[in-house]
Amino acid sequence: MKLNEIVITKIHNLSIISSPSGKFKEIKNREYYGLSFCIKGQITYTQNGKRFISTKSNAVLLPKGGHYTLTSNADGLFPLINFDCTGINCDEITLFPLQNAEPFIQDFNKLSELFLYKNNQLLIFSIFYGMLCRLAQEQIPQNDTLYHAINFIKNNISNPELSNLLISQNINISEVYLRKLFAAKYNISPKQYILDMRIKKAKHLLTNSPYSITAIGTDCGFSSVYIFSRCFKNRVGISPSEYAKINRKFEL
Repeated sequence: MKLNEIVITKIHNLSIISSPSGKFKEIKNREYYGLSFCIKGQITYTQNGKRFISTKSNAVLLPKGGHYTLTSNADGLFPLINFDCTGINCDEITLFPLQNAEPFIQDFNKLSELFLYKNNQLLIFSIFYGMLCRLAQEQIPQNDTLYHAINFIKNNISNPELSNLLISQNINISEVYLRKLFAAKYNISPKQYILDMRIKKAKHLLTNSPYSITAIGTDCGFSSVYIFSRCFKNRVGISPSEYAKINRKFEL
């Protein structure tokens, strides 16, 4: 499941579920998606013959429309956020390992306080998106070298000096190994990947911003407007100005 593709449409309510040892409950056609954490205790969810155990070392995504049972193995407290969203197709309980549950519990407490008052929707959504973002980041192995390379590229895409050498030095691998990683995953070189990202960003800015062609080229990491125009036309088939004329949605 790609947590970074979730688009939250509504956060319905928050609660801390008290679950005494031995409690058994059957859930049929769950009304909303639910994201649950554990302060203490343990719950075993059973769905389609599979068992999912909720502890302090994981978060639990409960599917909208899901049918399952839960059994409390020990007295516990479980913060729960009920929400609706788009961008996911999930009909099975999913566990997400956590390195540390405490930051999520702290954010849950902030959300609970905000729910007491009106006109806090933007801040509520911001905190919840932050929780999902942190949860997604924790699912990425710390030794995922390609992830760190791509993350470095994203954060430095505006730098015209971005190169294989700069990337490899930053993540402590050789340029040869860097090229092998991109070839194995994407069947292209790191330079091609960077150019693809720059062209993608340029398309977005040409469509959705009022900036000049020169400014957009600079922001996308091209050292001159000439190089930007040449690379863009080679990839897209038309010049940046022609693309903006056809697609630009932004009006002064």
